[in-house]
Amino acid sequence: MFSGNSILFFILFAAAVAVIIVFSSFFRRRISSAKRKIFYWIAAVVVTVVILIINIGTFGEMLTEQSDNEYIGYILEPPYTLEEMKCLASTGRLSDDDYYRTDDNTDYDYQEETSNQTEEIEDVSPKIYLATYITDIDEATDVLTKVSPMNAVASGQLKQHTPQNTMDGDPETNWQVTVEKGTDTDAINEYIGFRFKEKQKIDYIVLTNGTPVPNNLYNKNGRVKSFRFTEKNPKSDETDTDAFESSSFELESDSKKVIFQCEHLEVSELFLMIDKIWPGSKYDEFGIADIQFYEGSWFRFKQDKKAS
Repeated sequence: MFSGNSILFFILFAAAVAVIIVFSSFFRRRISSAKRKIFYWIAAVVVTVVILIINIGTFGEMLTEQSDNEYIGYILEPPYTLEEMKCLASTGRLSDDDYYRTDDNTDYDYQEETSNQTEEIEDVSPKIYLATYITDIDEATDVLTKVSPMNAVASGQLKQHTPQNTMDGDPETNWQVTVEKGTDTDAINEYIGFRFKEKQKIDYIVLTNGTPVPNNLYNKNGRVKSFRFTEKNPKSDETDTDAFESSSFELESDSKKVIFQCEHLEVSELFLMIDKIWPGSKYDEFGIADIQFYEGSWFRFKQDKKAS
């Protein structure tokens, strides 16, 4: 398919040939054959130069086209339209210059637009979510490095059932709090928190809920139903808008042991804000047996194991 510029070129060329033929016939008997040859050469050069001058302004703007009319070629001289600029950028025909000016005097930063399209900004905000993909929690924790807090604090405790019991890894000991009779179990305002020696990177958190040992006490005692992880100390009056707080997690009544994965979590203190509990069938207390913290990559272990 010919473009408009190509058709114009052929028309001008045909007209020039016709003019040469007419003049040749007219002067055939008036001048010698040697002079006629010189005339032919001069005429051909003049016609060629005239045609090039006429088309010099349009040759640089010729674009090749596909059958679906999408541009695949390039323009030789700016300015370009913005649409042409994007077309050239998509075919990789632009040079390394930062800026090009379009024909409507709009600055087009090709490199910036390209980088904006390809560069992905990494989200480094802390996140915690249930690691449901880990089916064997004990196997996972065996390949991770345990991180031990310095101390544990809580909103309350029942006698020997202190918050420190959640740090020992023993499911037979636990932290318990008494819930007064008549308290709405969906409006609990209790917490347990942990302090680390310094800002600590945490990759996994394992929570052992309720009183799993002995087994007959699990349903008789209450256990956590809904809670949040937060970096903010509940006893502090200071407002820290940058303090991390996770979304709310809700556990099933029979969720005895769950594991959470953390991303970009580095804290010196971490608290569990308990909002709801599953009430016990016999006792008014609820509790948590263990909360363990780990550092490391379970994914890397699985990849190495698969490779071996």
